[in-house]
Amino acid sequence: MQLVVIYRPPPSKQNGLKTATFLEDEWPLFLSNFSTNDRKLILVGDLNFHLDNVANHDTIKFNSTLQSCGMRQHVNEPTHVAGHTLDVLITRDTDSIVSNISVSDPGISDGSGKTSRDHYAVTFLAAAAKPAPIRKTLTYRKTKSIDVGDFRRDRLYNHQNHCKKH
Repeated sequence: MQLVVIYRPPPSKQNGLKTATFLEDEWPLFLSNFSTNDRKLILVGDLNFHLDNVANHDTIKFNSTLQSCGMRQHVNEPTHVAGHTLDVLITRDTDSIVSNISVSDPGISDGSGKTSRDHYAVTFLAAAAKPAPIRKTLTYRKTKSIDVGDFRRDRLYNHQNHCKKH
């Protein structure tokens, strides 16, 4: 499974970022890197544009690119305190590896009790297979019963054999 986290800063005159450039050039290229491999994919992040406005040209372009790459956005409620959906949870449209998707207030505040967040938390369960155990063979010697001559010969023999392999 591959977990990808993306953050796209909000466009501004200062940073020179444009939503059109992101949606027409960067986003399709980025997604195409994942659409051709067969690993399970979970993509999460903050894209900083209003995905809840389904009639908006940018949202239509975003959703069209997702669909053409065989992917699906799972967050369908506001993730920002101003009431917009800015955050994503994306998987392949054929995968059912995420469940129990929830958007909630994480309750983060500073020392004076003032809210210190502008996004809600997006939580979910991911179905991931437990990796196969790694089997290792360990050898050791009791330090008190080491024959120093044998130890040196073993080290020299192992070093020479290792160097021959490489």
